[in-house]
Formats: sequence, C-alpha cells, structure tokens
Amino acid sequence: MATGWTRRRGVPGAAAALLLACAPAWVGGCRDSRPQPPPAPTTRPARTGADLPDLPGQADDVAASPIMVKAPDPRKRRLREAYVHADDVVAGGVVGVCYIRSERELKLPEPKLLDFTGPYAIRDPQPLDADKVVNKPHWRTGEVRKFTFDDEVSYYKTLKLKAPSPVRWLGPYDRRRKRYAVAGTVIIFRDIPAGRRPPLNRPTQMVRLGQIDFPGDIHRGWRGPNYSGFNIQFGPIGEKIGFTSTDLFQCDLVITHVASGESIHVGRTLPQQVTNVAWSGNFGHGYHGDFLMSPKLERGGLYRIHCRRHPWQVGYLWLVDNPFVDISGPTRRGTFRLDGLPLGRHTADVWHQDFEPVRGSFEVEIRKNEMSEVEIELKMPAAWADLPAVGEDG
Repeated sequence: MATGWTRRRGVPGAAAALLLACAPAWVGGCRDSRPQPPPAPTTRPARTGADLPDLPGQADDVAASPIMVKAPDPRKRRLREAYVHADDVVAGGVVGVCYIRSERELKLPEPKLLDFTGPYAIRDPQPLDADKVVNKPHWRTGEVRKFTFDDEVSYYKTLKLKAPSPVRWLGPYDRRRKRYAVAGTVIIFRDIPAGRRPPLNRPTQMVRLGQIDFPGDIHRGWRGPNYSGFNIQFGPIGEKIGFTSTDLFQCDLVITHVASGESIHVGRTLPQQVTNVAWSGNFGHGYHGDFLMSPKLERGGLYRIHCRRHPWQVGYLWLVDNPFVDISGPTRRGTFRLDGLPLGRHTADVWHQDFEPVRGSFEVEIRKNEMSEVEIELKMPAAWADLPAVGEDG
C-alpha cells in the first residue's frame, strides 16, 4: 500500500485532482482518516519453505557455531573491513594463465549423464505439481506440447545433467606448449589495504537448470560486482549469502566452513514455476524473486554449499578481506586478469575444486601502469596417469 504521493510537473489539473481523490493514505501531508490495514510483514515465512513439509532426516542438522552466525558489532565490522576503494592509488596489474602439463594429448574420459542412482540419487523424490506448470501454446499455430516428465527424477533427466568431472574445466590441448588450459582456478590476493577495485557486495547463488550456479551464463564466468563465475562466489567477511532458485523442485541447502567443518542448515528453497515453450521444444523456468538468506558468516575462508536432496548440486563461497580475486576462464582458455593493484610485491593464493596447484601461492611484483605476467601450474590427477594418448590403442 502506498504511504505517500508526490505531484509531478506537467500533470494537468484535472488528472492531479483525480489522483488526489484516489490517494489511499498520505496526501499533501494529511493522513487519511479511513481505517488502514496492518502493514505487511517485512519477511515472509514462505520464503524459507516453512510452510512445506519437513524432509526425512531433518534432525541430522549440525548446530551452527556462534562464531559463524552472531551479528557483528557495526563499529568492530568497520574496523575489520579496512579495505579502501581509492581511484587515485598508483597501480598496475597482473595477467596469467592456468594449465596442466602433459607431454601427450590424452583420451580423456567423457563426463557421463547423471542417472540419479547411487551417490547421485535424489532424496525423497516428489511427483510433479501440475499447478507449477504452464503449457504455453505456439505463438502462430496454437499448438500445445505438454512436458514429457511427471516426477522429479524424470524432470532432472530432461535437463541432461552430467556427473561432476574435472574434464569440464579443460580447454583444447595445446600441442606447441604441451599443456591443457584450466578454467575455474581461483586467485586470491592477500592483505591489500587499498586499490582501484570496488569492494565486494553481498554474494548470491542460484539453483538453475539443476545446478548451483553464479547468476549469469552457466560456465561462462560472467563478471559482476563480486567478480565471480561458474559455481564459485566471492563475498566480504561478515555478510549473508542469498540463495534463489528457478527449478521446479525444492532444494535443501547447507553451508559448511571447510577448514573447521562447521555447518549451517540454511533452509529449503521454494519450487518455482516452469513454462513449456512449445515452439522450441524446450522449457523456460519462471523466477519469482524469493530469496533464502543465510545468517551472517563471521569467519573468512572457503565454504562449501550443497543440497541435501540433490547430491550433485555443489557450489563454493570464498569470504575475503579485499576484492582482488579472480577465476581463470571464462572460455576455458585458463586466463585471468586483475587491474588496479597497488604497487609493490604481493602474494596470492591459488585454489581449484578439482585440481591441486603445484604451488598453493605465488608472489608477483606490481609496477606502475604495467601488467605483470604469471603462469600457474596445476597437477594432473593421478587417475589420468595411465590414460592412452590420442591415436593410441587403449
């Protein structure tokens, strides 16, 4: 309900009078004498899935540690967040490439389609809710094609999801350099007090098309105010993370601080609506804007995000004290670039969810108006040691 009204320039007198007559609450500083309904609540329980039935095994939640969820004192938070965004900082930058060395082009295993059995079985699969489906007719012929699935398992099979595999991060084999470029490598610079890069905003992750994903094109590393991509997010220490979903079925999300093993059960997303787009043979996912918010995360470092109903849905969140972070990619060329770094010698940490770096950190000298170059090598998985080369029998 509106709580006020402001007249704009150029509104004719009759129209203005009509608007004044219809204004329901505050008009020209005078309160409407008619009784008003109570204000809407600022939070809606439905956003947390509280009106939905509990899932089996709900009692196995791990109690949240106070250090992870307590609300910080604003004054202490300002002191901790010492990073200063300053456009006048004399700066340079760094560019680099991430790769795995290989003397031969290997016959790498192809990622397999998920069959949703064994370790990837859906927990307590649900039937299709017909109210969540809109069969949209063809814009010209009026033809309506109905979905070919009628339950949760067949819905996810329709998406043709592939089992998680390290192969997804590799670019084409570089015969001249004898290596594979690696996307998805995280680079985090330490202890940067000021720089030209804007600070990180509150992170958000989305469950979309059956995967936990950074909001943007899937596996294209879209860059936003959090410099994130793939299934990886960056955020400031002491912030919440927001979750949303475009999927037809409910997700049950847990955040785990990797170093300590402490977990928080965030809650259950609301099932969304999907629209059958008959003319293309595909379907779109309608997003209603409902967010599920975590508590404030007071401990920096790496968090693993996973869905207890859909075991293949995994994402990662890095909480850091400065915004000089990046992910190699976005087109599997394995490259990254960071501008606006202050001058001097800096240290950066390296992490990948599927590959181990040869060195977990590196140092680089930043010079005025120059781009320093670095190369980051990652180890080939031991399971690939006996793979045959392309062109060989095996």
